[in-house]
Amino acid sequence: MIDEIGFRLLQLAGRGYCCSQVLIILSLEAQGKKNPDLVRAMSGLCMGAAGSGNTCGIFTGAACILALYGAKGDDNEKENEKLPLMYSELSEWFEQTACAS
Repeated sequence: MIDEIGFRLLQLAGRGYCCSQVLIILSLEAQGKKNPDLVRAMSGLCMGAAGSGNTCGIFTGAACILALYGAKGDDNEKENEKLPLMYSELSEWFEQTACAS
């Protein structure tokens, strides 16, 4: 049985959003926010960064989501000191999971 997030993911994909866009929409919704400009910009990561088939949009999209929560966003903010560790763990997880096949 599919859960609520899985159902929402399928809805968004069915509406033509790519994987990186779906990830950011779900993250924004979790924060109670909308940002069509950011969603539009995330399409640059679709199908392996600009459609090149290279770096997966799920991986780069996930890195963007970590940055959404942990990176510096204005002059009054500081980057979360754990952000580099989060990037490292994402990279390791992705390599072990998605790249294993």
